[in-house]
Amino acid sequence: MLTILHKSIHSRYSDRYYILGNQYRTYLSPSYTCTNSWAKRLETPILKDISTEDFALKIQSKLDKGIRIASVDMDILANKLELIDTMQLDYMETLFYKFRHTAEAVHVKESTNHAFIRALIKFGEFERLFKILQDPINYGIFLDDFTSSQLLDHFIVNEDFHSAAQVAYQLMLQEEFSHPISRILSLHGCDQHWRKHDFSATNENDVEDKNDDEEEEEWIRVGFITPPWFDGHFDIKNEQWLLGKTFTYLGREIESILGRSYQLIGHGLFEKFDQGLELLKADNSEKVVAIEAMEAFKILLENCPTKEDPPKKDLGVVKLEDVIPYVRPEEKEIYIQEFNKIYNNLKLEGKLEDLDLEKEVKKLMENTIAQTEAYDIEKQEKLYKNWNEIREESLKKEIEAMKVDQEKKEIAEKLIQLQNREEKLSYFEQLEKIKLGIQRGPKIVPITEVKEEEEFVAAPGERGRKKQ
Repeated sequence: MLTILHKSIHSRYSDRYYILGNQYRTYLSPSYTCTNSWAKRLETPILKDISTEDFALKIQSKLDKGIRIASVDMDILANKLELIDTMQLDYMETLFYKFRHTAEAVHVKESTNHAFIRALIKFGEFERLFKILQDPINYGIFLDDFTSSQLLDHFIVNEDFHSAAQVAYQLMLQEEFSHPISRILSLHGCDQHWRKHDFSATNENDVEDKNDDEEEEEWIRVGFITPPWFDGHFDIKNEQWLLGKTFTYLGREIESILGRSYQLIGHGLFEKFDQGLELLKADNSEKVVAIEAMEAFKILLENCPTKEDPPKKDLGVVKLEDVIPYVRPEEKEIYIQEFNKIYNNLKLEGKLEDLDLEKEVKKLMENTIAQTEAYDIEKQEKLYKNWNEIREESLKKEIEAMKVDQEKKEIAEKLIQLQNREEKLSYFEQLEKIKLGIQRGPKIVPITEVKEEEEFVAAPGERGRKKQ
């Protein structure tokens, strides 16, 4: 029988100040963070002599005036972020928030996200980091393979499995578990969180308990009504469902009895019992899943809350919580009967393995890190050098573009001067026309700027004349 320990894990953000590269016991070696290679970027000419505060003020000024901010500018700011005082983090966060809402945000660089996250890790600003990661629309900051691994390692070592699971949820929402180390650390963190947390205490999908009956409703006429839609992914608020879906994704990446076992547990946590039963029926392996996974699925199925179909509502009053999936009582009975039948058959056929999942995960984690850590370190060092080169090349392109814009402005100013001079020289020739008040002639539009490089600009004396 599976024993699930129920112990609330509280996030420990404020009392920990984590600096990458510190010498303490981790699953990853201290060299994994490539601290020295990462610090070398600050010695490059682009970053070395820039004052972070002055540079940030220039960016703020441009953002406030609606002037374009190049993605390389935000990359420079992100890479200098770890040198600021922590009192300025709110201000810096606002700059990245504003930049995210500009057109140039689509060109944000990978090194920008990496540097931003590493800076917050260095400052121990985990609460701020999770807030930003969980709001990608407004911040556009995403984990990569290496920052996710570093975060997971830190939280696991400090036994903050709730935070480790939060990192894994973000990777699940990105559907990105291809990296071996972050994948196995995610599985270990989620496994420990599942064993030590009481998920029956909260169900965020059902917490919406607003006193709608006590509030007066106001009806307004609209052109059309968009019905609420629960996508089963980004709309998930129930942490048990998030953990279940994360287990399911992780299990698919591990082609073994271990992976299938966590898939089954994931389907149970996510209350997708039909998919869990299909998994058991479809697998023809000699050993299908672990007995521990079967027992966990059984407990989750038996304790799953049910709900009768509610009265049908008019489209105008349907809310998101009304379309969240649920299990009906009759469905639950069918699932239990079918599961018991499958369970008995698998026992008789000897297709269940008496496996300690927790130990197997730890063993796989140690083996994975031992096999791939050196490759990751080498890859990071190459990546940091490449990012420095990309930053330098991007800055050169921006400088060239600024020179072209400046030349266009200078050409426009010279054309305006020529136009004014032409008007002065032709004044006496046009004096009779001026006296006669001939104002119905073609209007000459003054030049204020050069809009296109290819645009033909006629000489001042030729403007306004009809082509022969």
